[in-house]
Amino acid sequence: MDISNTVVGGNNKGMAENMVQTPDELRGRANRHRFAQPKMNAKPQAKNTPVHKPTDIVVSKAQPQPNLQRKDVAITVRYVDSLGHQLLAPTTVLGAYAAKLELPFQVIESYVLTSINHFQTTFIPNPAGIDLIYAKQAAAPIVVYHRDTQGNLISPPQFLHGALNSPYQAKPLGDMQQFVQGVSPKAQGHFSKNAGQVDIIYETLQLTPLTVAPNTYIQLLTNTPVYSEAAAKTPLAKKLPKASIWRIFQALVTTNHQTTWLNLGGCLWIDAKAGKVLANYHQPALPQSAYAVISDVSVDQQAIINAPGQATIPVWEAPYGQQLPSGYLPGIVVYVLRQIQLADGSLWAELSNHKFVTSNYLSFINP
Repeated sequence: MDISNTVVGGNNKGMAENMVQTPDELRGRANRHRFAQPKMNAKPQAKNTPVHKPTDIVVSKAQPQPNLQRKDVAITVRYVDSLGHQLLAPTTVLGAYAAKLELPFQVIESYVLTSINHFQTTFIPNPAGIDLIYAKQAAAPIVVYHRDTQGNLISPPQFLHGALNSPYQAKPLGDMQQFVQGVSPKAQGHFSKNAGQVDIIYETLQLTPLTVAPNTYIQLLTNTPVYSEAAAKTPLAKKLPKASIWRIFQALVTTNHQTTWLNLGGCLWIDAKAGKVLANYHQPALPQSAYAVISDVSVDQQAIINAPGQATIPVWEAPYGQQLPSGYLPGIVVYVLRQIQLADGSLWAELSNHKFVTSNYLSFINP
């Protein structure tokens, strides 16, 4: 079959002949299409012209800033022991997202912080919360030393015990609080796992003796309280009468020189401010009527000196006579020859050495 006649027909024969191309012509046409340059509608950009990115676009209108005051993240902090038992009520802390998180640590008596579960440093949502885990631990003791200003111990050391992290207070000796000069390092603190030491310093030489000239007396300017010892806090029940004159046997001054204490014999002490000192005073002889004896009873019996505190009691040459510089300490046993009662109601005991004491200081021993 003649294909050319079928495809192109009679009058189209010349056109068909023109459409037939040799293999070399076909290859040349293909190469022309391959290397042809596409047409560009846009003009080419200059070589150094910068290319703007979307992020380089400057918007003149102010952009809204994030609210740094927002506290929209909640973190629960629990305080538990190693078994998960709650030690304190949980705490919830609030903060802005990604803000710095400061954990609310707590000091718990008898416990020490050992570990943290779910630890984080910023406010990031954490449904599990944070567990601060504490372990029970005993506290070390605090040793309290009581020393004088020379560093010598004046009593055995004291040991203070308490729960870990609980407060302690070191206290002075009960009867020497007024003599405390200082505390080192400090009297208050908290028990820890390390032993501590507190030194309490006392001025034990608070009273300094003064020289008293012979025949020195004091005349009281008012009804004066009398004490059983120098620097005592509580006076005796009765006061010495105003305008009465007393001999001074001993004088002591406090270290700070604020008070001078005068001994009027035995266990009688007064503040020097209560009277006027009389130098070279000679006590006049008492009238005979002052010694009027209304009773004189032979005793011949032993007795024990019984006086308040540890002070000595006055001893006299005769009732209302010359008072001796030294007296008798409580607990001494004396022998009483007789008791005499004077017209003023006073009762005196004559001892085996023929000295006198007032009978209210005696407790007789049953034979």
